[in-house]
Amino acid sequence: MDVDENGVKDFLGKLLVEIQEINKRLEYLNNKTNALGKSLHKAFIQIREAMGSLREDMSEGLGTMIEDSWLD
Repeated sequence: MDVDENGVKDFLGKLLVEIQEINKRLEYLNNKTNALGKSLHKAFIQIREAMGSLREDMSEGLGTMIEDSWLD
């Protein structure tokens, strides 16, 4: 059984190039996923703060409505 060394080297070279390309794509996707996670975290915090402010405003308004209705 005769093995063609040049053929094996060419095959391994092409395989290495493909693996490097896959690695680049994985790094790109990893960076995008991390950026998305950070953006979602920031959005969640902003929504939580907005809901807290809304809850305070609603409580204040409800207190005024109850106070006005009980004094009649």
